Amino acid sequence: MQAHDTDDPGHRPSVAAAAPPSRDSADAAQLLARREAAARVAAAGLAQSFDRREAAARAAAAGLAQSLDRREAAARAAAAGLAQRLDGREAAARQAAGRAADRFDAEEAARRRAALHLRALQEQAVQQSAHRAAQRQVAVDAALLQAAVRARDEDDGLPAVAEPA
Repeated sequence: MQAHDTDDPGHRPSVAAAAPPSRDSADAAQLLARREAAARVAAAGLAQSFDRREAAARAAAAGLAQSLDRREAAARAAAAGLAQRLDGREAAARQAAGRAADRFDAEEAARRRAALHLRALQEQAVQQSAHRAAQRQVAVDAALLQAAVRARDEDDGLPAVAEPA
């Protein structure tokens, strides 16, 4: 047996370790190194492109956020303006309703006063009518009494009737 680096009988020394690198393997290593360098350059370019696109996307998102904030602020201002106008209209409607209620109350009070005045006039008319009827009745009674007195005077045979005072 020959002397080997190892005592393993199935082990054979490596051919690549024993032989110097060939020209093809050196060319392949250089090609691999160039391709690896090109891949690194391409990856760096892609990373820069990605960074630029990411920065542009962030800027666009910030611009959209600012635009959204401005629109939201404008919408809030418009809503506040509408709310103020609505409050003003509501207050005006309440005032108009209050004035209408006051007018209604005044008209109702005037109607009540007119009804009371009309009742008073009717009562006065009834009292005056009753007074005139009583005066007529007194006049009729007086006329009947005078007629009775005259009839007695004409006929002395009747008992004496008291004359009206």
